[in-house]
Amino acid sequence: MSKPILEPDALTPLLEREYDLTPPITCELIRRGFNDHYRVRSGGESAILRVYLHGKYYIASTADFRFELELLDFLARRGVSVAHPLPRRDGSLLGTTDSETGGRASALFTTAAGKEADPLTPEQARSLGETVGAFHVTANEFHSPHRRYHLDLESLLDRPLREMEALFRQREREGLQLYRPMVAELRRRVCETEVAGDGYGIIHGDLHGRNFHFTEAGGPTLFDFDHGGFGWRAYDLAVCRLCLSEQAWGAFLETYQSVRAISDTELALIPTFARIRRIWDTGDILAMHAVWGDEPDATACDEILEMLEQVSRADG
Repeated sequence: MSKPILEPDALTPLLEREYDLTPPITCELIRRGFNDHYRVRSGGESAILRVYLHGKYYIASTADFRFELELLDFLARRGVSVAHPLPRRDGSLLGTTDSETGGRASALFTTAAGKEADPLTPEQARSLGETVGAFHVTANEFHSPHRRYHLDLESLLDRPLREMEALFRQREREGLQLYRPMVAELRRRVCETEVAGDGYGIIHGDLHGRNFHFTEAGGPTLFDFDHGGFGWRAYDLAVCRLCLSEQAWGAFLETYQSVRAISDTELALIPTFARIRRIWDTGDILAMHAVWGDEPDATACDEILEMLEQVSRADG
């Protein structure tokens, strides 16, 4: 059953009670996605309240949330430009919000200043490359007692295929089996490629163009680390690659590699991960329908087959 969207007015007492905010405090719903997000205004400043959705396949317990929040706090303290959690009055980063279906974890974040840039200019891409490189390098130093999931091939390929297969069985559709050899080939390429050093570590997991903002005068701020975990750094780079032009991608790589060196082996994996990303993205959305309490559209199977056909024809 879908979790209810909490009314903004009902959240104001929690904000007043748990955070050191300057009144008057207002709260408005921004959107429901993989979590519920609200814009909070206080004393001329703004922040983002996230009320987490439970039941997501990649979240086992509140330990996952604590890992994310402590990572962001660590990165911000080390000078990496990320939207980071604000402490509650008791100093903790994670709170609990009451709802009709029980307590839901919540956290208040700084706002990522600026706005989405589409398309990115080469100058913006250079700045983004430097920031993503700084994130990857700095994250190597972060250690946590809390668990966090891995964006391994089980998460990136196997689970998405199971979600698609379940939908096709439910809809009594065929055609998915035609693409299993292509998926097996993508798996083989990753399995047979040894990535050394810090090629596997903490990643954002969802570094598309809607998850970083640019100000007119400054560089990017990364945000929405909800899908972050342990994975191939080349996967993060592949997601960035999908939202950059050729010129912007070259500029991105130049500054990224000035912060963190990439081996030829790791670089060669980026096109493969760009194809895998399309498969993961579809499976990720399919898995969320159970959390949202709805079902995929009637056209979902056709869209999946079209996606797989595009992936099969892609280079890399």
